[in-house]
Amino acid sequence: MAYCLALTFPFCLFAFGAVHEEWRACTLLLLGLVGSAGLLLPARPRPGRNTLTAALLSGLLLLWCASAFLPLGPAGRAFLQPGLAQVLNAPLALSGSETHALALDPSRALLEFLYLAATLLLLFATATWVRGHENARRLVIVLLVAGFSFVLLAFAQRATNADSIFWTSGVPEVKLRPFFGTLVSANQGGALCAFLLPLALMAALLEKKATRVFAATTLLLLAGGCVLSQSRGACLAALLGLGVVTLYRASPRVRKVVFMALPLGLIAVAVFGVGRAALVYTQIVDPSAHTLIEGGYSDLLTGRADLYRD
Repeated sequence: MAYCLALTFPFCLFAFGAVHEEWRACTLLLLGLVGSAGLLLPARPRPGRNTLTAALLSGLLLLWCASAFLPLGPAGRAFLQPGLAQVLNAPLALSGSETHALALDPSRALLEFLYLAATLLLLFATATWVRGHENARRLVIVLLVAGFSFVLLAFAQRATNADSIFWTSGVPEVKLRPFFGTLVSANQGGALCAFLLPLALMAALLEKKATRVFAATTLLLLAGGCVLSQSRGACLAALLGLGVVTLYRASPRVRKVVFMALPLGLIAVAVFGVGRAALVYTQIVDPSAHTLIEGGYSDLLTGRADLYRD
C-alpha cells in the first residue's frame, strides 16, 4: 500500500502534461481511490496523535473552503465581496435571481474543492502508512526518481526549444513564458525542485552508498532546475530548505555561529535597503524580470497584496 500511495505523485506529476479537465478528473479519481483504500484497508496501521491532529485541521480547512458554496443575496455579497458586489448584483437582479453562490464559477469551484479534499485524503492515508523507516525510505526514493525525471525533461525541452510539453501535446496553447517539465508555469516547476531539494540532501547524507550517489546526483540536478526555472521564490525557498537541513546535521558550534551571523545579515540587508537587495537578487536569478521592475515591481512583494486581495 505504501508503494501505491507513493506512486500517485509521479503519475499526477506527469499526467499534468495535458492540464485539461479530463486529466484533472482522472487524477482526482486516482487520489480519491488510493486515499480511501489507504484508510479503509483492514491492515492499515493506527494513525498517530500528530496525524489525527493534522486530519482535524484539514477538516476545518475543508469546512472553510466549503463556504464558497454559500448562497448570498445582495447584502451578503456587499459584505463578503465588497469589490465585486456592484459589478455582480446588477446583472443578477436583471436575470431575476439575486441569490448566487459566493464562488463566481460554482462548477469550477466544486472541482477545485474535490481536488483539495482528495489530496488531503491521500496525505492522511500516507501519514498513516508511511511511519516506519523502510516505508519512508521508499517514499523518498519514489519522489526523487520522479524529480530526477521531471528536471531531465525540462532540460531536454530547453535544449530542443520545444514548443509544447512532450513536444506534441499542444499544451500550453499560448506560451507567454517558458514552461517547465510537465508544468505550464516555470514558477511551479521551480517550486517542485525546491520542495525536493531538502529530501535529496537528507538522502545523500543518510542513505546507503548506492542511494547516496543517486541522491547526490539528483540534488545537483534539482539545484540546476531551480536555476533553470528563474523563479525567485523557488530559489529562495531552496536556499532556506537546504539551510534548515544543514543546520539540522551540523555540530552545535556551527549552529551557534550561524544563529549569531543571521541577525548581522538581516541588519546588513536593512542598511543596504530591502528594495536594493531584492533588485540585486532579481538581477542574479531572473535578469528578464527588469521589464517588471520598470513597470513598478521593484522588489519581490510590490503589488502582491493587491493581487491577492483581488
